[in-house]
Amino acid sequence: MRHNHQSPLFSEASLDSYLRDKIETLDTDIQSLSGQKLMNTDEATLVKEFVDRYTLNAPKLIEDKKIIDAQEADVTVRGNFDFDEGPFNIKGLAITIKIPITGDAELLHLRPTSYTYSMGHQGDVLVQKELLVLTYETAEKQPEKIKQMWQQDLEIINKNLINIERDLANYNSSLQSNVNSMLSKRKKESGNNQSLIDAIKLG
Repeated sequence: MRHNHQSPLFSEASLDSYLRDKIETLDTDIQSLSGQKLMNTDEATLVKEFVDRYTLNAPKLIEDKKIIDAQEADVTVRGNFDFDEGPFNIKGLAITIKIPITGDAELLHLRPTSYTYSMGHQGDVLVQKELLVLTYETAEKQPEKIKQMWQQDLEIINKNLINIERDLANYNSSLQSNVNSMLSKRKKESGNNQSLIDAIKLG
């Protein structure tokens, strides 16, 4: 599968590194809480706020709502035409498949821990907002062979989406305990600093 260089699927960075960065950012956010907010906000409210903010939703393709468009187009092909290797422009089809995405679509650019790779077909695959867009040019004349182009690509994409979902399940399941631990650390630090401030004010 060739990916559009502007929006490569599963190749910009590892999902594992991204999740580690998210935990570091979470820790930074919690450590930046003021002592006043810690004192005036119920702990359960704080926990829910951070868990909701940092929970990630695995992207999924809504394939039953895909839109397929096909137009006649000039297609470049190579081959032995009376010993002339080409390339040649012949009439073929330009095909676009748009599939809605639910969840955090930006995660489609990240490589899961277990990654399935395929060279695939001549299509380009990219993400446009909440849509997965696959584009193909082909001189193939058999409908079933044409459909196999994107069906095989989608099979590989869905395998990787399952792997992303598995990685996110581990991250999300430990999120609340991470928040609790980080908040406890911050509260202890804030309490120690307040005690130090009180001692200084007593002269």
